[in-house]
Amino acid sequence: MTNKLNLLLDTNSKEQLKGLVGEHLGRVLTESVGSEMALLAVLETKNRKVLIRNNVDLHFEYGDEFIQLVVSERTTAENNKHVSIPQDNGELIYELSTQYENLGTIAGIRIVNDRVEWENENGVFEAEADVAIIIDLDGGRQIIFQAVDSLAGFIAYCDDEEMLDSVEGQWKMKTDSLKSHSRTVNSMEA
Repeated sequence: MTNKLNLLLDTNSKEQLKGLVGEHLGRVLTESVGSEMALLAVLETKNRKVLIRNNVDLHFEYGDEFIQLVVSERTTAENNKHVSIPQDNGELIYELSTQYENLGTIAGIRIVNDRVEWENENGVFEAEADVAIIIDLDGGRQIIFQAVDSLAGFIAYCDDEEMLDSVEGQWKMKTDSLKSHSRTVNSMEA
């Protein structure tokens, strides 16, 4: 039996990202957990604050969890140092720190998409996943957010596209050997 996984950005996430194109990116704030690793990121423009996180999708039927990038508009506390995320039993409050400032105008957004197939003790898996978001800025600069396969839902962030994990690296927690794989980078239309 083949287990099919659809781990793509939802319509709301795509709309939130499209709405950023043409805006000045003032700051990127994160709840950092190490060097270029975070629990979430907030993109702050003059008019909006957009949250990027890896909302780990637990699949108990497979005995595993899978990455799931989610983008939503958020407000932060008056001091711009906290963001809250509603949970079933209340809310989680994250403390933010600034990673990048005064970055320039967002010229475009690209989505990194993997299509992979592997087999393990739980069966054969086919997954299509949006694994990273690339924010292209005027002047050729970029900021990248990549989902990390972890129970905590980490995202890696960097400003160099060459730092992206390879397809094999992205899926190494699921298998040592992918049966098939491909990666595409797609521009989002504003």
